[in-house]
Amino acid sequence: MVAQIPNPITPWKNLFVVPPSTPISTNLDHINPASSEKDEMALSFEDAVIEEHGRKWANCLVGYFIGKSPYFVSLRDALSRKWKLQGTLQMFTMDHGFFLFKFLCEEDCTRVLEDNGQNFGGRPLILQRWERNTTMETKKLTEILIWIKLHGRHLKFWNHHCLRRIASLIGKPLYMDTQTAESSRLNYARLCVLVSADQSLPESIKLRTSSCEIIQQIDYDWKPSSCSFCKDFSHSTKACHLYSNHVHPQPKKEWRPVSKIHSKIVSEISGSVLHQYEATN
Repeated sequence: MVAQIPNPITPWKNLFVVPPSTPISTNLDHINPASSEKDEMALSFEDAVIEEHGRKWANCLVGYFIGKSPYFVSLRDALSRKWKLQGTLQMFTMDHGFFLFKFLCEEDCTRVLEDNGQNFGGRPLILQRWERNTTMETKKLTEILIWIKLHGRHLKFWNHHCLRRIASLIGKPLYMDTQTAESSRLNYARLCVLVSADQSLPESIKLRTSSCEIIQQIDYDWKPSSCSFCKDFSHSTKACHLYSNHVHPQPKKEWRPVSKIHSKIVSEISGSVLHQYEATN
């Protein structure tokens, strides 16, 4: 008969010891490219591979500021006070002044995206969901995301089809907030729209049916200013140096000696240069 040896009692302090994490491999294996890829110096990837490895960025928002971006530490501290998150948040800096915010909880990601007043130090923070085809580049800010509100009691228009058509009249519709999608708030509908700098933002639009015509007011959480001359959201027309130079072109300055002494020096230098030129020829 074999006696069973009882397991030793785990010390109480060991319950609070965090096990060491598995180190991340940094090794890269060589993959022989196909002859056509090597000749053309081009690679093709399957969508399934891109989707699989892109899932870790699912709960991420991409953000950028109009104007000068705040310092990383200042922004991080401000976010910790402003966003009341259930989970953790990772913040990364990207090229061209972009920030990437990675949320542990999907609920935090959605709530922050739908929150009003994403503004720090008077500079609006533009947020959008990270997607596979998101390009982080703002050479010229010709398009921008805004949230619009549709107030009123016209509930017959508050469905996916009608709201999509209304938003399409203002810009490119992207998504609605959770309360609008669930119809849990009936005093207004809220939609996110991508608008361009070369278009006007209407205060109201007309909605027609076979029996009536109503005026639907459009409210904006934030209405961006843009330059009407170069079609850019990053500055106003008043602050545009291109517009200023176009309206008030600077006259060409003619160089003139400031005194008789300078005139004499210039004449002596010119004569000396001419004398050297004639001697060499």
